[in-house]
Amino acid sequence: MRAVARTPELQRVLALPRRRWESEAKQWAIEATRLLRRPGHENQALKREVQEDGTVVEYLVCATCGIREYELRDTQAAALKEAYECQGLFGAIGVGQGKTLLSMLLAWVLGSQRAMLVMPAELIEDRKRDQRKLMSHWYIPHHLRFMSAQLLGMVQAKWELPQFRPDLLVFDEFHMFKNRYASRTVRVDKHIRSRRKFEAARMGAPVKWKNQEQYDEALRYAGGADLPYLRVCGFSGTVTNSSIKDYNHLEQWCVPQLSALPWVWHETENWSKALDELANPGSRLDPGALLSFCAQEDIETTWDPTEQARLGFQRRLRETPGHIYTTHVDSCGASIRISEKPLPPSEPIETALTTLRHKWELPDGFQLVDGKECAAYARQMALGFFYIWEPRPPQAWLTARAVWRNFVLEVLDKGAHDSMYDVALHFPDAPELLAWSAVRAQYDYLKKPVWLCDSALRVAAEWLHTNKRGICWVSHVSFGQALCHMSGLPYYQNEGRNDRGQMIEDGSGPVIASVASNKAGRNLQHKWDTNLITNSIASAETTEQLIGRQHRPQQN
Repeated sequence: MRAVARTPELQRVLALPRRRWESEAKQWAIEATRLLRRPGHENQALKREVQEDGTVVEYLVCATCGIREYELRDTQAAALKEAYECQGLFGAIGVGQGKTLLSMLLAWVLGSQRAMLVMPAELIEDRKRDQRKLMSHWYIPHHLRFMSAQLLGMVQAKWELPQFRPDLLVFDEFHMFKNRYASRTVRVDKHIRSRRKFEAARMGAPVKWKNQEQYDEALRYAGGADLPYLRVCGFSGTVTNSSIKDYNHLEQWCVPQLSALPWVWHETENWSKALDELANPGSRLDPGALLSFCAQEDIETTWDPTEQARLGFQRRLRETPGHIYTTHVDSCGASIRISEKPLPPSEPIETALTTLRHKWELPDGFQLVDGKECAAYARQMALGFFYIWEPRPPQAWLTARAVWRNFVLEVLDKGAHDSMYDVALHFPDAPELLAWSAVRAQYDYLKKPVWLCDSALRVAAEWLHTNKRGICWVSHVSFGQALCHMSGLPYYQNEGRNDRGQMIEDGSGPVIASVASNKAGRNLQHKWDTNLITNSIASAETTEQLIGRQHRPQQN
């Protein structure tokens, strides 16, 4: 078996300094709280809340303003210290560790004048509300700019970063940028790399440009050649769920000189083949020189060289300045119990699923041609409904759409373009685009649910009325709306709001929640402790985020 070789890049990583701050973290938290908390908020008070079901909840708050975030946690203080000393921060910070307050205090600690906080679109209004609440208690700047991660992937936001010219980028839910080829990742990467090149040139480093065109493009993406130094901080509870390649580029955004992964991509590939859980074990490399990361305790823990290398590499990451890793820490003492909620037999659902499984056909006779489509329809039918396009599209329209989509994917895979709109701009005469343009406007449709059976709705409604501290999680808007109508309970979807505009954190009693809108960034542990997930979730990352809404500190 081939082995990972000892290279200058490995030597660089081995030579990085190590820090151990755990023994001092508590003192840092006390000192940082004193420096960053506004005067008059030193005292604590015990607050008691009586829930609708009669449950009494007790927790500590600031005696002056009543908010829960009355002192910094050890992790928050350590992260602020690392960000200040390293002028950047890369954090795998678990759920419930206070990332919201941390992201806002970073702008003050780093002295930022043009800070941009990037996060999922559905969290922005919630975070603005948090800012208004926390500003009375902590030194949080007024001038924070909140930016949607999804918006950065759209063509209309292509020049958002160069035009704003931030001196600090803070990424909440950093895992949204782990796909190196996603349009939002490509745009942020171009901005950061262009800024860093001009920063290096100002410091006297020998920066060379291939030609004037490359210089002009970098200048365009940077937003200027004389901008202030750009600091980047990013954190998430699920930075990766599969490979070190997921965060190689993210680490280089945040702490380029302290990156614990190779700067050279082919070496990152080799490290991943030695450390990752691989889909194809036949491509595994022997850890080889990566065993240099191991301490004696790693060697004594396991006989497997791959496991030894993983343990040593994980310690290298945790102890590298500019890195904060807390996902190994259990942040909640409450247990998690998982059980199945069976549905009653339903002949219409069984018949529809059997037809779909054997014929790839919907109950109305529409023929499917894609396995992913079949899987998506199976998830809908299991809940008693399926979506149709009304009216059905003509075959010529479907064919042209599929051919254009495949062409776009082939171009994007090469990495030179960052979106479908960019591909269309650079390939205006492509036959695939011309054929799609000729038929695109000939068809317009509405997405309409067709119901087979309401058994799943009745089970969910009954569960809600018997679980006063329960959340029913739904993945389909039509199911959520129908359940809201049947049960009479609020459905929180767009940006975590119900139809009256109320945020889910302000609700109480049993509620219905959209997975897409509420899976991340919500603090739901104070009022709810039971969940009904109506659709199995394929992504382990999404499952972890969803459970983390309640399985976090201050859960009863």
